[in-house]
Formats: sequence, structure tokens, C-alpha cells
Amino acid sequence: MADAKQMDDRISALETLVAGQRAEIARLRELVGGGGAGPTSSGPDGNTGTHPGPVVDRRAVLRRAGSTAVGAVLGAGAVALAAAPSAAAATGDPLVLGQKNAATFGTTLVADLAVPTLTVSNELDATPTLPPLGENGVVMAVESGTTSMNGLAAGGPGDGVLAWGGRYGLVATGNRASIRLRATGFEPPFLDDEAHVAGELTVTEWEGQAQFWVCVVSGTPGGWRLISEPDATTFVPSAPVRVYDSRTSDGPIAGGQSRTITLGHEIYRMPTAFMVNLTIVDTVGSGWLRIGMNEPPSPPTHSSINWYGAGQIVANCAVTLVDGQGRARVDAGGPGRTQFVVDVSGVFL
Repeated sequence: MADAKQMDDRISALETLVAGQRAEIARLRELVGGGGAGPTSSGPDGNTGTHPGPVVDRRAVLRRAGSTAVGAVLGAGAVALAAAPSAAAATGDPLVLGQKNAATFGTTLVADLAVPTLTVSNELDATPTLPPLGENGVVMAVESGTTSMNGLAAGGPGDGVLAWGGRYGLVATGNRASIRLRATGFEPPFLDDEAHVAGELTVTEWEGQAQFWVCVVSGTPGGWRLISEPDATTFVPSAPVRVYDSRTSDGPIAGGQSRTITLGHEIYRMPTAFMVNLTIVDTVGSGWLRIGMNEPPSPPTHSSINWYGAGQIVANCAVTLVDGQGRARVDAGGPGRTQFVVDVSGVFL
């Protein structure tokens, strides 16, 4: 009831104001349209006569009247807008800044392709610049000078952002990273009861470590494959690369001896393990070799290859961990000795 009374009071005040402005306009019209004899005066030739009364600029008077009327209407409009929760914009009407605009049709902006069609900023003097994508933007948002403000935020009960392109659906770049995926929780996606579609990518987090999942089979919850986690590795095979040959370096190794072998080379970066082919050549007596982590000497618990006579040539595949410099250690056991060769055929990254 209080709101209705306030609205009635505003309407009454508006009617009074409009009535006063109408009276002022009528007075000005009478002034412009009226005439009469002015006072007599002596002209330059000494003759007396009459001349018209005060000269009135009709346009100036009408302009003043129009301004007064517009001011009244704008003042009234301000009162109305203050009470209205939104501004209904019919087709063709201008947007009302600072108000909700209820449109009945969509709006299309068209501009030269060489410049952004729309620039949005929360800084008064922001200068828009095209992002470093090598392409012109169609719709562009300029963020403020602080990193706490985002250039674009979108969300909704359905899909937050839909993107389509003749070449790429989405191109993203950033000074720190091209894209950041936020973790959706700590439970793997195959434990939920949501319907998923093949091609979905999600991230879970457990104890501060991220796991990346991809949906490979649509369903509820669908089929998921773990593609990356902190302790996961990826095997990258390669053509065999010979990294050590005792016949051209240190000579045969005998039981109780150890050798440090560098397995990494310029192709690999930060490997965790290597797949090697360990070959023994020109054996004498019997014995075994073990290839493993380059750690302080300790009694080996396994062997990678064995021989039991002279002149044997035997090869075996093995996987070994390496230290931070890509090195492994070869230990020998038994009474015999042998030459040996190490070839790398893949790496775990």
C-alpha cells in the first residue's frame, strides 16, 4: 500500500508540473504571436515616429520552450524509471543504460571484419587490442588492468559455452598457460551416476594432485580412461640406440664389479625409466648381470641375464629405473666375466 501511495503522489506531482509547463508554453506563444506599438523615439533624421516593440526571436523562444518542456518530461521520466524495475524496449527503441532492457527480438551487430564488432570494458579509458592469436576478433572483451578481473564469464543451467568454427571450435592462449581445467572433485567419474558422452574430459584432484580422465564410451556413468596422473608414465618406443659397448670402452666386467651407464640422450627429457636390450658377448666361465637403479652398491636381488659357459652371445630385454641424470648401474655376479652391450629401445616419461 505504501508503494501505491508513493506512486500516486509522484503521478500527482507530475500532472501539476506538466500543467505548469503547458501554461508557460501558452504564455510564450502569446508573446511570440502578439504585437503592438512601441514607444516613440527620435530617429537619426530628427523625425519622430514609432517602431515595433522589443524584438523577439521566435526561434529562441520556441527553443527555450522546448527545452523547458523536455526538462520537465525528462524529470518525470526519471521519477518513472526510479519506480520501474525494468525498461521494456520495443523493436527499434534505444537501450536504457543502468536498467534491465526487456527485448522482444534478438539484436545483431555488424561491423567491418578488420575491427572488433563489440568492445566491452570496465575501464573508462581502456584501449582495445586484438589478442595475439593471429586472427581478428568478432566479439571482443577487454579486461581491466588487474588480473583479478576476467575478460569473459559465462554460465547457465545447461552448457556454459558453446563454440563452433569452420577450422577450430576454440582457440585459447595465455601468458601463463593456454588453458586451465578446474578439478570437479576427488571421486573418479566412473563412480558417479551421471550420464556421460564419449569425448568428455574431466579433472579430479586427490591430496593436491590432479588426474585427467577421458570418456571413451557413452553411458551412465560411461567408460573412462585415465590419461594422466602425477605417478603415471607414458611409454615412448624408439629405434634401438646403442648407449654402451664394453668392447670399445672399459673391457669385460667380472663378478663383484659394477658400472654406471648413462642411458639418456638428447632426445629424451626427464625420463623415469628405460627399456633396454642387454647383450653379453665373449663370456668366460659362468655368471650373471643385473641392470637397475643407480643406487649405492647393495646385494642385487635379481639378475637380468645369465651365462654358463665360454664364448656365449645372449641377449635379453629389461626395464630399469634411472636417476635424475638418466643413469643406471650394471652389477656382475658369479666367478666368470663377460663383455656386454646396452641398447635403448624406449623410454617411460
